[in-house]
Amino acid sequence: MFSAHMPDEKTYSRRRLAYVVEEVSQRLLVVPLRGLRPEHVPLVEASGAFVRGCWEAARGVLALARVGEYGGIAAAERQAWEMWSELDYLLLGPDPPRNGVKVQVNAFIDVIELLTKLDVPAEVRENNTAGLARFESSHPEVVAEVRLQRKSQKHWSGKSRTSIVGPTDATRSVYKVLSWETHPDIGPIRDISTEERDGVTYLDLTVRADVDAVVERSASSTSECLLRAWNAFAQSFGQKRIDDAPPRKAG
Repeated sequence: MFSAHMPDEKTYSRRRLAYVVEEVSQRLLVVPLRGLRPEHVPLVEASGAFVRGCWEAARGVLALARVGEYGGIAAAERQAWEMWSELDYLLLGPDPPRNGVKVQVNAFIDVIELLTKLDVPAEVRENNTAGLARFESSHPEVVAEVRLQRKSQKHWSGKSRTSIVGPTDATRSVYKVLSWETHPDIGPIRDISTEERDGVTYLDLTVRADVDAVVERSASSTSECLLRAWNAFAQSFGQKRIDDAPPRKAG
């Protein structure tokens, strides 16, 4: 299990991220679910997977932030943002138990569709087919709903992923910036130039001037995503919340 017990972080953003990662790490060691009703099992499994995905992304951001490396950090931050946003929609949306089933059904269908195109051991396909078959037996109407909505949207919600992770103008703007950092959209016009000297053209791929700012933003944003993700899970499934924060000054 990951441990954030290392020398003091250089900034509060990194120290807060290390703190939240460590707190969630301890809570993920064992997650007791006393009194969980059988019909809520798919929901808690889907929710737990989203929390774990957010936690894994946060560990990546922290590792990069500790060495001041911005390459790849926005992609990990984007993963944390998506995991928290999906969890938030799942737990706060209409009929969370049903949507928990939809998450898993949609995942099985996604995997099965890909496996049919790949040369993989038959056992792999059979295991996923059997998983979907169990839902076809226990929740046939949900499976039918997911199959129908996948004709227009592949996301388990039946909506676009962007509408889930960016439901407001402000959050859409944040998600757009993270996408810019992750995809090759604006790279061709940022921190790049050519100059001709003595008949030779030189390509200058400069290092971003705002590296520290990018790293700090990612650390701050990701710590908040993970904190909110865990606390949403904790509130829904009777776990201990993370209510305190590390002091502003280390030591």
